[in-house]
Amino acid sequence: MVILVTTVHGDEPRYRKETNEIIRKLQEEQLTSVGIYYYSPYSKNESRIHPEDPPPIGFNASLPIKVIIHGWMGNKNHITIDPVKNAYLALSCCNIITVNWEGGARQNYDVARYMVDTVGKRAGELLHSFLMKMNASAVDVHILGHSLGAHIAGNIGKYFNGTIGRISALDPAGPLFRVNSTDACGRKDAIFVDAIHTDVGVLGEKTQRGHVDFYPNRGFPPQPGCYLLDILTFSSCSHFRAPLLYAESILLPEQFLAVQCEISELFNSIKKCRPKNNLISREKRQMIFMGEATPSSARGIFYLETNNAAPYGRGKHLFRDVVVLCFVFSFYGLSVLGEDLNLDSVKMYYFAPELSTEMLLDNGSTPLPYFNESETVKVIIHGYIAGYKHLSISPLRNAYLSAGAHNVFCVDWSELAFGFYPTVRYRVAKVGHHLGYMMRTQIMSRYPNIPLEQIHVLGHSLGAHIAGNVGRSFNGRIGRVTGLDPAHPAFNEGDKDWVSPSTALFVDTIHTAGNTLGQMTPTGHVSFYPNGGPPPQPGCLLIDYATFVQCSHLRAPIFYAESIIHPKAFPGVKCDFDTITNDVEQCPSLRDSTDIAYMGEFVDRKATGTYFFPTYSVPPLWEGEHRDVVVLCFVFSFYGLSVLGEDLNLDSVKMYYFAPELSTEMLLDNGSTPLPYFNESETVKVIIHGYIAGYKHLSISPLRNAGAHNVFCVDWSELAFGFYPTVRYRVAKVGHHLGYMMRTQIMSRYPNIPLEQIHVLGHSLGAHIAGNVGRSFNGRIGRVTGLDPAHPAFNEGDKDWVSPSTALFVDTIHTAGNTLGQMTPTGHVSFYPNGGPPPQPGCLLIDYATFVQCSHLRAPIFYAESIIHPKAFPGVKCDFDTITNDVEQCPSLRDSTDIAYMGEFVDRKATGTYFFLTYSVPPFGKGARF
Repeated sequence: MVILVTTVHGDEPRYRKETNEIIRKLQEEQLTSVGIYYYSPYSKNESRIHPEDPPPIGFNASLPIKVIIHGWMGNKNHITIDPVKNAYLALSCCNIITVNWEGGARQNYDVARYMVDTVGKRAGELLHSFLMKMNASAVDVHILGHSLGAHIAGNIGKYFNGTIGRISALDPAGPLFRVNSTDACGRKDAIFVDAIHTDVGVLGEKTQRGHVDFYPNRGFPPQPGCYLLDILTFSSCSHFRAPLLYAESILLPEQFLAVQCEISELFNSIKKCRPKNNLISREKRQMIFMGEATPSSARGIFYLETNNAAPYGRGKHLFRDVVVLCFVFSFYGLSVLGEDLNLDSVKMYYFAPELSTEMLLDNGSTPLPYFNESETVKVIIHGYIAGYKHLSISPLRNAYLSAGAHNVFCVDWSELAFGFYPTVRYRVAKVGHHLGYMMRTQIMSRYPNIPLEQIHVLGHSLGAHIAGNVGRSFNGRIGRVTGLDPAHPAFNEGDKDWVSPSTALFVDTIHTAGNTLGQMTPTGHVSFYPNGGPPPQPGCLLIDYATFVQCSHLRAPIFYAESIIHPKAFPGVKCDFDTITNDVEQCPSLRDSTDIAYMGEFVDRKATGTYFFPTYSVPPLWEGEHRDVVVLCFVFSFYGLSVLGEDLNLDSVKMYYFAPELSTEMLLDNGSTPLPYFNESETVKVIIHGYIAGYKHLSISPLRNAGAHNVFCVDWSELAFGFYPTVRYRVAKVGHHLGYMMRTQIMSRYPNIPLEQIHVLGHSLGAHIAGNVGRSFNGRIGRVTGLDPAHPAFNEGDKDWVSPSTALFVDTIHTAGNTLGQMTPTGHVSFYPNGGPPPQPGCLLIDYATFVQCSHLRAPIFYAESIIHPKAFPGVKCDFDTITNDVEQCPSLRDSTDIAYMGEFVDRKATGTYFFLTYSVPPFGKGARF
């Protein structure tokens, strides 16, 4: 039934008597469906709480109780509820209850609005009964409600006579509420009431409802990033922003710094309320954090500004890119509760020095070739978003094989290791126990006489916790568990599924990215803290394939692998944990210490406590004797590099043809059959991806989708994965082989196409491959474009890097200079957007990647935009020294007499270096704003 009521916003309608009666009957019918549900990270599903039921499994009376209430048209799993609920669950900090009043919420708004008092009373009755049964106090209850749910929260508070500890009103609903509505949320409904307003005047309200009221971006729609969505959804994007902001504040408590503001200033002149202005003003106003960390003493109105995408907060978190993984899942309601996992996807592979390739294990009793029952069994487990050939695993495997170890097993749980982090995090217990079962049926079934003390399980990141759960599956009786920078996000000390001393007879841990991706808490009998533990580890600020945090996280397996080859490489001095974490310089020196333990494979199992040691910034990372002598041997044996004469599977390189008229790509082969829709009068475009990517990578798809006919995308992904220095030295071979493929797969079909009509574009390492394609044609192809050519392990003058000699015209774009990308000009013309080095505009606020990776990816994105908008990026000529040392001295666009447009339509007469600015969001080009 639909009841239409025409009202002025904020006025209560005057219903006819019969209409009121219809509403009353609807309310009575729907109240019976009101329920409260309990959630725990350890239960399979939520459990509905009935007064007569026993206490729910997992309830902890010592923790606070969070009650979350949805709004109109919502339910207990609504997208405004899941972010808050899942953020709390990720921290395991409290008992979670949701109120479900879906039956009433699905009614027409003017019916649902007048149910807030009766729903609040019913939910209050259920909550009161629950608290009495659990012997819990109302003071420990924090109710969070969105939209109409905010007013229901207030009515629950009224039922408890204002004794509830806290109510958070998340954009309380505005339509059909007055300032003095008796059933609206108010500051008397709880000991402390805070409100966040994000959709004032539309679905939300301007009225101050709490002891403290926050107005992000003045509270009015559209909130940043919501403009188009608000138009399409009648302002729901802005209305939904309040719970998203609050969810973020749970995991990042200091994200939302707000300034006290007068109501007249808030809606008229906001200048004095801006946080930056407050810091420099003589009139210092109170500043507090909005959200979970709001102090209960806060009073008044507060203003703050947010970003247009998650993370929304502008707090200064050095590792905010790391913790995005912890909360981004909650914005999208991803479940972490009791999945049905495909544990059969977990595999185990056997390695031995004499074997040419690994062996996939199965259940059985057939002996394994070269297995040595007198040696320790090594089981190595990768971490998040990885596989058994990941660069965190291969150094360990190769080091063991180089040292002659036979019983090496690598676990592949990659099918379960991908996905949003908190979902994967809660798989570690099940994967670990299943792996214990696999070890019994796939190793011990073959060798039943091997003692448990002879088993050593090593794991990196989440793999460290899986290793601990393997140990638990054997009741802690296996010989050793080694945790290589055990994962930190969403783990808390005492969790039943993390690595700990109880998981094996001896547990050692190495901590290299403490308090970010890795744990800082000592979790073994002995715990080592290279360079103090937190990132950046030495050398990681200029890391080649990842950010310094990821690099630091990967240092633990690299250090350990080095210790297999060099047993005394890492002498650690005993130092108490407080000193390591607070003032590591006070730890004794190696010379002065009386308690030394060597970290790694050959650690003394009598060692206990925490140890510190420094390392070098490049491998070998140890500080032992004759370090310079062993470098070449070490690099070869440790990293497993065969850069000298590596036998590459070049047949794995593929080329795909795209045309606008084709519904899907075509895999090319050697032949002469014409390609559909190929246009011999158009330029041939060959696009090449970079490191750890494929032909459908996000660095390639923007270029491919621009609408041209003769577009070919190269897939060399099988050779693009692996440890970076190995992959770096493949560019020449891949490039020359690709030149051969172009002759046999394109030019064999169209022999009359002139070389000048070929344009090869490459991103990152793909830029250098593009240069080597040009070399295979003796530099006679028409054009090579290097999109932020890779920097690490390349030096000016290298014979395999992109340079002006590789084509008749070479242009390069540099967006992550001196980090992942080159800063050196390597083309006839080189462009430096925003000066070249990271961060590119907008990349500090990127939600999934670091600003370095984001900046590295800007080059192909800028170029793709130039295909559609030829004059989007006008560059002014500026010498390289000025660009690198003082880019502000480059001439302005207005003053310059030498302008070249970057991208597809660059003037091929242009030479030298050019500078231009971009916007922070697409369209990026400032040449025209479309």
